[in-house]
Amino acid sequence: MISEIIMFTGFDASGVVHVNSSLPFVQQRASEEGMHIEIPFLTAVRSTDSNGVTFEEWVALDTMSTGLLSFRLRRDVPRDVRLFACVRLSSSPTNGHLPWVAFVGRVISTEIRPGHVFRTAVRIARYRFVQMSASVDHA
Repeated sequence: MISEIIMFTGFDASGVVHVNSSLPFVQQRASEEGMHIEIPFLTAVRSTDSNGVTFEEWVALDTMSTGLLSFRLRRDVPRDVRLFACVRLSSSPTNGHLPWVAFVGRVISTEIRPGHVFRTAVRIARYRFVQMSASVDHA
């Protein structure tokens, strides 16, 4: 999965960014768990919070790695709850069709952070590349 996303984002094996290289916060790093991408891609998240309320929230992605996503939500999502996320693989506001990746997974941890936000980690069960219009409403 990460290698396919690298193809879309312009990273090469050495960690050099060829697309979006003007963004100072773009990082790629390797660890024992594999490759990680830390780009604040726009992400739509749908799940159920700790009160049993279904929600949809637009957030910036914190980390994407093989089998794992993390981001900060304004709601607490309990462990093992199913979560759907759709990540836009572009950080520039362009028109037309954009590459997105749709993920389904389960929450593996939630940590409260300053500002009453919850850093949420999700173990990915499935993913699919999709095309969506740039006019997606995320207000």
